Amino acid sequence: KDRVKKEIIEYLRGLTAEQFEDFCRIFLIKYGFLEMKLTKRGRDGGVDVSGLLRVGLASMRVAVQCKKYAAENKIGRSMISAFRGDITGEFEQGIFITTSSYTKEALEISFKPSCVPVVLIDGEQLADFMIDKRIGVQRELIEIYDFEQDLLWD
Repeated sequence: KDRVKKEIIEYLRGLTAEQFEDFCRIFLIKYGFLEMKLTKRGRDGGVDVSGLLRVGLASMRVAVQCKKYAAENKIGRSMISAFRGDITGEFEQGIFITTSSYTKEALEISFKPSCVPVVLIDGEQLADFMIDKRIGVQRELIEIYDFEQDLLWD
C-alpha cells in the first residue's frame, strides 16, 4: 500500500496546475459529489472547482481550491483564511486539496465557529482516499492454498 501511495503522490505532483484541478474535479465526482465544474481561470476568486454535496434531502454548495505543491511547500493559515473569505456567503462548505501538507496553524483554523468549514486534504490523505475508494487503483486478492494433513482427521 505504501508503494502505491508514493506512486500516486509522485504522479499528482507531476501534473500541471490545470490538470491537477481537473483531477480534483473528477476525484470528487467519483467520491459522490454532484455537478462539479471547473471555474474560469483567473476569475475564480480562489475557487477552482464548485458543485454540490447531497446528504439525504439536503444539498450544500461546495467550493474547492486545489494546490499542486512540492512536499516542502506547506499550505499556511493565510491561504486557508483567504479561501474562506472568498467563499463566505456563496458556499456552505469549502474543501482545500493539496499534494503537500498543512501547517499546524492552517489545521487549527479549518473549522472555526460561525465560519464556513473548510475540509483540508493533504497529499497523503488524498492518496489514502484514492486507495480506499479504488479511484485509479486496482486491488488484487490472491488466494493461497495450503495443505494441512492434520485437518483431514478433525
